[in-house]
Amino acid sequence: MAKPTKRDTAQALIDQIRELRLSGEDDEVEALHAEAEALIRGCRPQDRPALSAALEDAFTTVAERPPVSAEVSIRSYHDVEGVDDLQRTGVRQIRAAVKAGMSAATMSTKIAETLLEARLKMVNKAGLPDVIAERKFTKNIAHDAFVQARAGVTEEDVDRWATHQSLAKSVRNRMSDVVVDRLKSLDENPENFPAYAMEKARAAYPDLSPTEAVYALYESAGTRLPRKGRTELAREDARRRAELVRQAVAGQLTAGESADDDLARELADIERVEQGILETTKRVNHLTPEQRSELKARINQTIANLAAAAASL
Repeated sequence: MAKPTKRDTAQALIDQIRELRLSGEDDEVEALHAEAEALIRGCRPQDRPALSAALEDAFTTVAERPPVSAEVSIRSYHDVEGVDDLQRTGVRQIRAAVKAGMSAATMSTKIAETLLEARLKMVNKAGLPDVIAERKFTKNIAHDAFVQARAGVTEEDVDRWATHQSLAKSVRNRMSDVVVDRLKSLDENPENFPAYAMEKARAAYPDLSPTEAVYALYESAGTRLPRKGRTELAREDARRRAELVRQAVAGQLTAGESADDDLARELADIERVEQGILETTKRVNHLTPEQRSELKARINQTIANLAAAAASL
């Protein structure tokens, strides 16, 4: 019996991947994908294009699954039609972003939007789209996407590992912005939300706008959807803190109002020092070059002292 060629071996594994996908055993497929790619790289150059195309076709084969209703007890996101495909899209986006060295900010919104589409196919305990990933099964979509995208990368590969970590954090932060933007878009584009849930919201709250009807529907089911994303909340917090510092500098805060007020007073002290140094640098026209050099050295020493004090906090 002839020994199988490298091409035969690769093709056999591709066929196995196709069978696993058809039977819905997606976890097994993910584990074999990298192995198949390695086998293809070991084949003759003229065989690689066809094998790569066959692998991609096998990898994207979708198992036939019945639609999942709210009454069905979902064991995994793999049980919900379309979620695996979106999750794999997220994996590809993550890998592409890391490979291209893109900044986290550049790709995080696009990845978050893909993961939100997957969330909208899941249902929470009330039978509504699991917009904010209340169920562990929904949370697993993003978790698994980042784990799979990071496969083969170890902490010894400092740069790539750090990029993966940074991107994951950025996507988590951006997700709330994407969710809020989607909800706000429903007045003009109600088709951006699953039809069954939108119909239910409109039937229950016909006098409200599509966006407000969805908010009210979730509120009635015990879920409070966010009205502001993380970015908007961070901006509001920054403005609030800046105002507290301004009041502290002006002596307008009374003692012991809150922890934020206490922090504002400390920041105000630093603000006064900074402003004092800046004002000093503007009043140097009358100084001699030697005096300016002495002043510059003292400012630099102050900066060094402040840096050392900050490092000790």
